[in-house]
Amino acid sequence: MIGGWYYTIGMYMMVIQGPFLLAAKGIDAPSAIGRYIGLSSLVGAVCSAFYGFARRWLGFRQMFVLISLAIGIGLPLAAWAPGGGWIILAIVVIGIGIGIIEPTVASQLLLVTPEPLHDRAMGVNVAAMFLGQFLNPLVIAPLRDGYGILFAFTLTGLAFVTGGALFMLSLARRRDS
Repeated sequence: MIGGWYYTIGMYMMVIQGPFLLAAKGIDAPSAIGRYIGLSSLVGAVCSAFYGFARRWLGFRQMFVLISLAIGIGLPLAAWAPGGGWIILAIVVIGIGIGIIEPTVASQLLLVTPEPLHDRAMGVNVAAMFLGQFLNPLVIAPLRDGYGILFAFTLTGLAFVTGGALFMLSLARRRDS
């Protein structure tokens, strides 16, 4: 359960912590910040729409490898991006991960939960998603305030890359069985 909340914390990095990152990079016009942040949501929406297509070839663990690596590579890329083009690339990569996380979790929950419990499972799923918005500042702000926004994005990204590696390991172990 804590792992799931961690994913929702990462899901909201650009929305909640992105303005701090962009300001640190000298992008402080509200309209520009809105466009950058909106791009991550737009890419996420497009990727969510194509989720069913991707899921034909990728299982749950494989989807989480993709989610973890997209967010895990995108966050440090955003932190260390030298300019606007690189920031846009980072936001697109992050958007891929944030766009497919919710349909991946929801579809898996529906697969493993008995039908009479679907409503409860979806309620817990959506609650965890919204808790990410609440927990993100509580978890990330101390990192941001203590070590800087670049560190917070980099560390969070490395945690997601580690999660992706663990999902890859679980796939490899599953094949060996």
